[in-house]
Amino acid sequence: MEKMAASEVKLLVYDLSHGMARSLSAQFLGGPEHAIDIIPHTSLLVYGKEYYFGGGIQCCEPHEFRASRQLSPIEVIALGSTTTPRAQFDDWCASAGASDFAPHMYDLLSNNCNNFSHTAATRGLSLSRGVPQWIMNVPSKFLASPMGMMIRPILEGMQVSGPGATAGGHTFDARGAPGPVGRSMQPPNAAPAANNPWAGAVALTPTVVLTKKVETPFLDGHSKPLLSSDTSTINICVSKLTSSGGHGEVKEALEKLAGVLQQPDVTIAHDALDHSSRYLLECLDSTGKETTCITFSLMLLRLVLLHAPADDGARVILAKINGTLGSVLLEEKHECSANRMSHAARAMAWCAVSNAAGTAAGLAFLREDAALESALVDAAVFDSSPDKKIGVRQSALAFLYNVAHGMSLSSKSVGGEDEITDMTVSLLCGMLDGIIDENDDTARFRKLLVVGKILKVGTNTLNESAKQLVKDLEFVDAIVSLRDTDPSSGIGHKVKDLAEDICTLLC
Repeated sequence: MEKMAASEVKLLVYDLSHGMARSLSAQFLGGPEHAIDIIPHTSLLVYGKEYYFGGGIQCCEPHEFRASRQLSPIEVIALGSTTTPRAQFDDWCASAGASDFAPHMYDLLSNNCNNFSHTAATRGLSLSRGVPQWIMNVPSKFLASPMGMMIRPILEGMQVSGPGATAGGHTFDARGAPGPVGRSMQPPNAAPAANNPWAGAVALTPTVVLTKKVETPFLDGHSKPLLSSDTSTINICVSKLTSSGGHGEVKEALEKLAGVLQQPDVTIAHDALDHSSRYLLECLDSTGKETTCITFSLMLLRLVLLHAPADDGARVILAKINGTLGSVLLEEKHECSANRMSHAARAMAWCAVSNAAGTAAGLAFLREDAALESALVDAAVFDSSPDKKIGVRQSALAFLYNVAHGMSLSSKSVGGEDEITDMTVSLLCGMLDGIIDENDDTARFRKLLVVGKILKVGTNTLNESAKQLVKDLEFVDAIVSLRDTDPSSGIGHKVKDLAEDICTLLC
């Protein structure tokens, strides 16, 4: 008897959140114990085709799905080989597509793409392995969270409905046969996938210019970035650094730099930065260095970043300083140990990048490196939580405010008429989640400032999508609570007044 040819079967694992679940799910779902690493979508790669469940059972060329969803697999799992002929498996898909996996049978939590992949692998292809249990457990982990059901619509907005009309794809429809080649696998009027999958969670509406000026005096009064510009410690920093090993040319370079930094409104040239910046950046490597040297170096670097470059050489050095400080903060994100950066040094590092974000040159550098900007925003949100040291979270919040302020000025927070940016989602959730538990009035005030800058773009433009997101995620009550709390409870008047302004915008 002729042995039947075997076909290799692979499970393709995608993250529908584009990496955002890992950084935001703890904020959404009520704590790190409920966090989920990805929003998983799986499909089976067999016979050179990709099979998955979304708007019915779909079959297409692998590249078609990836192009239509702007996704690539984050993991490919070999499930083994099947001797089931393709025609037999297609018949199984046609039968399942008319029953258990018909389009109307899709359920986000109990009958989704992962359930199909598992059933198709173990029954349709008679394999001993299917979808890993950790993927199958995501719905129950989601439901066990305090906010699980409330944000179910967010995840429903991520479900896959097909790659759209393609030359080689088809749907196993309710008639028990594949649909015609080239038919659309998207529902009518389906919008293209956005980079930010949470964009589908709100009824997106354009940012609108207010026809009548809304009075928000406390918010409007904060029209400048938050800068750390105190120069009184320059000479002390130079003295400490030179006494710790910075002699000869280094001492001369630091003193030359100090002369420039004591003139806040002048540009800074390459010759004032070359040797001095190299030494200051070397000091950030804590190996063999006193931790105080790191802090003194950061105190000077924060002032360096307040100055605009006078020439191309200075522009290159300032970009290097920005990039190095960003890398240091990202490396130090999770803890401050005795062998690494102290809490005081980390707070000063945030002051430095905050100053950069508060200047035209520094903000332009961040805009040019979107990945670094996004990662720094995530790290600053992490450092702004109430369990961090007050100095660290205040400085991290100054950076986030300056980023939001720059977004407001450039209308980056808008993102177009039908989009809410990833950064907007991250900032709003990071600032409002747990704001009632914040015990420092300055930190609480800065969190509200970030929210205000996102909601009100410029002087008289309202970000309607951001407003709707705040409402849909039920953060309004927390803001109202801050507005209505008795000042004797520790909530300062400026927090109450700013909360009043934000409530006005949310009306």
